[in-house]
Amino acid sequence: MRLATHSARKTFCALSSEPRLSAFGEGLKRPPSQKELASILQVTTRHLRRWERAEAAADSPCSRPFTHSDLWRLYQRRGRKGGWSREIATRLGLASIFERFDEIRYG
Repeated sequence: MRLATHSARKTFCALSSEPRLSAFGEGLKRPPSQKELASILQVTTRHLRRWERAEAAADSPCSRPFTHSDLWRLYQRRGRKGGWSREIATRLGLASIFERFDEIRYG
């Protein structure tokens, strides 16, 4: 039996049409990186790593790629402090998600 080569597996994953991150029914092709998510939430990547370690210690680890529940928890921890960057979120396709979070949180 011959195993698939690493490049063949990569090609198959790249051709898959299944979205990697879905939030409220909308699929994104590529989840935000830690640096991109930190830019959206207007925090440093150090803060983001600290939040992830705190959630892992509380037995609620963030997964990568980020799920919508991970984004919600990070959004909640950010709170009203400075809001979030709409320009970066729009570029990454996350603006609608964060707007829904605003509706849920603030009415």
